[in-house]
Amino acid sequence: MKQVVLEKKKSIRTRISLCLERSLLRYLSARAKKRRPRRKCGKILVVRTDGLGDYILWLSVEQKIRELYKDKRMELLFDKRKPTPQLARYDCAADSLLSVHIVTWKRFLSVLRMYRRSYDVIIQPIYSRLAFTDLLVFAAKASERVTIDSNGQFFASRAEWEWSDRGYDRILPCQKGTRHELVRCAELARGLGVKNCLASLPDMSGILLPQVPELPDGTGRSYFMVFPSASWKGKVWESEKFAAVVQWMLETFDGVVYLCGDTQDVPVCDRIVRQVRPAGRKRLSVLAGRLNLAQLARMIQKAALVFGNDTGAVHLAAAYRVKAAAVVAEREIGRFFPYETQYPQQAAAFPVCVHQQGISCSGCLLRGEPVCRYRKHVTETVRCISSIQAEDVILVLRDLFMRIQT
Repeated sequence: MKQVVLEKKKSIRTRISLCLERSLLRYLSARAKKRRPRRKCGKILVVRTDGLGDYILWLSVEQKIRELYKDKRMELLFDKRKPTPQLARYDCAADSLLSVHIVTWKRFLSVLRMYRRSYDVIIQPIYSRLAFTDLLVFAAKASERVTIDSNGQFFASRAEWEWSDRGYDRILPCQKGTRHELVRCAELARGLGVKNCLASLPDMSGILLPQVPELPDGTGRSYFMVFPSASWKGKVWESEKFAAVVQWMLETFDGVVYLCGDTQDVPVCDRIVRQVRPAGRKRLSVLAGRLNLAQLARMIQKAALVFGNDTGAVHLAAAYRVKAAAVVAEREIGRFFPYETQYPQQAAAFPVCVHQQGISCSGCLLRGEPVCRYRKHVTETVRCISSIQAEDVILVLRDLFMRIQT
């Protein structure tokens, strides 16, 4: 009975919160074009409240856009829940970082915080915009607000989408349908005024990382890095399948295998270790929770191979031209995997995408199905990922491993 009461209270709070968010979006989007700073402040704001992988892909055009606004200070806006600022703090193109809450009741305090800020230009580059992120854009004063034409899939209604569009001074046109995020980034850059900008792999030259502390268990030996977790539970491949792949790595590869992630990923890494045969465990080490994102990025630079779920680590590996493979949900196909650039010579650095081709529910997101029709619980893996077997991945990794050796 107590649990039912708590659930009802949570439901009421959620409805009140969404109603308040909707009202603020309607009001602030209507007033956005009247909220102008009195004078030039010499600052631009780039909204990057999406995931780590999105930020990595954005680096393909960041330096070019920085040159376009070289006389202004660039500030990046992040979601406090995401680890992205741990890496972005070493981004030479950014003059400052701003982290805000975009979930829980604290997000309304973020609106007040943005209400006091002013910019010459605010750039919202996210193709699948969130209503609340747009709300933050409209709360701040700006001489110009620019975004790319959204697909509108995360707006609660057509009305919210229209309210949001009216608050922008410029909505840059882009190709409709599914295109890779690297292509979207290039479209945005050209729309802003960067000439002859083509889709390319991320440029990591502006990310100056610190040195990694001395590593235990195999320092100086070549190594594989495995990332068995992800930000969304639905796209996490099962631990027993990861264990089978790790076992194959240890039998095939004479280096060290590191299981990586943050503190929350330690339990799944420990489960994988327990499922690996004792003889191979001396070359298997858990780094989850022991290194921050910047230190992991430094390790990825020198890895022989990176493998995991669809996470930012795989995009980092591609950015550093390190061989990588990822288990990917069908909903991500076309937008995040497989990679697409307009420089054919970069294809050798593309991460390999392992996905369930031809499954009947393929293209669910394009059809407006935000929730997997076969997934009954929040913690369940989506069907298109759970149907991928360890043998399927091993075949792909064997091919990658042969390329590394040659």
